[in-house]
Amino acid sequence: MRMKRRRRSVSFWNHWIPLLCWMTVIFLMSAQPHEKQDLKPWLQNSKAEQVVKERFSGVQLNYGGKEISVHKNGAAAFMEFFIRKLAHIMEYMVLGFLVFRLSARIIHRKAKVHMVLSLLFCGIYAGLDEMHQIYTAGRTPMISDVILDTCGAAFGIMTYYLCKQMIERSGDTV
Repeated sequence: MRMKRRRRSVSFWNHWIPLLCWMTVIFLMSAQPHEKQDLKPWLQNSKAEQVVKERFSGVQLNYGGKEISVHKNGAAAFMEFFIRKLAHIMEYMVLGFLVFRLSARIIHRKAKVHMVLSLLFCGIYAGLDEMHQIYTAGRTPMISDVILDTCGAAFGIMTYYLCKQMIERSGDTV
């Protein structure tokens, strides 16, 4: 009985707490006004700005119904766009990893079930996160960000799954 209680306690601290902390980090980042996260002043003073102007001046893409290009937005805003989108992918990759890890610990089903449930959870959280931005100054909720976040979560889920498979094949435990 004591051993079972200790396992639950370890699971709580090793699985639940990191997930809840990471969800809080995502929430707090979304609660910051755009001006607090503005990287353009810093990027404008970097050597990278000139490189981006020279090498990416012909690049143009459409994201969320808006044109993203050096010509239209400037080099600093162009770089900031990609930094922000990479941040979306990375923060949800970590979330997907943590959610799948917890799911695998508490639900004893096939990996596909964990993947689907984890991805669904992360997609819903991404949607709620974007809705939360309605109430944050200078932030705009976008369905394309929900899709990007969910893709990031899928990368995290697959990363955990593949790492777990490699560890199990080597004979160690996760």
